[in-house]
Amino acid sequence: MLDPNSAQFRNVKGDIAPLGGLVCGEINGKNSMGAYVGFKKFLYNSISGVRFQPPKPDVKKSTDALIVYSMNPKSRQAKAGHDLAEIEFRDELYAYSNFIAECAKVKEAIGE
Repeated sequence: MLDPNSAQFRNVKGDIAPLGGLVCGEINGKNSMGAYVGFKKFLYNSISGVRFQPPKPDVKKSTDALIVYSMNPKSRQAKAGHDLAEIEFRDELYAYSNFIAECAKVKEAIGE
């Protein structure tokens, strides 16, 4: 964040002491042009620090790679592209779902 004093928080849940350092919420800040960029979800964990919600996995990108491979299954390049897209999709899906699950734990711990 270029201007920490511009930080705006909302929907902050959790309490550091009783939860052992688990807090989630949304943060907004200014970019280099001085304009607010929009709220983004964050998760604070006393062990790993602050993480921001990763983007949702791009299903279309993975599907496109599968279509290319199925049109030419003998092509090693198409198969390699498909395999790479599948791995990237799985990694993105894991990161996204893990973030959502950790935020759910915070809400559960505070009784929401």
